[in-house]
Amino acid sequence: RRSSDLKLKEKLNMVRDRINDSRTGKPRDLKIYEYAIFFCSVDLGHYRNDVITAFYTTFKELLAYYDEQSNKK
Repeated sequence: RRSSDLKLKEKLNMVRDRINDSRTGKPRDLKIYEYAIFFCSVDLGHYRNDVITAFYTTFKELLAYYDEQSNKK
């Protein structure tokens, strides 16, 4: 594996850990909008969801971006 793949996996696991940190019971996976925010943040080089939603854009715009990128493939 490339080191960039490992870094991406590590950052995604950190996001998962954060959402499940205070949960009791079964951990949950990210929701589609959380994945959209995460991968938008990766594109911008931040790797942090809160940076994106606090300083760059809204969730609605992120979904549009995610859909646009998905349709290009």
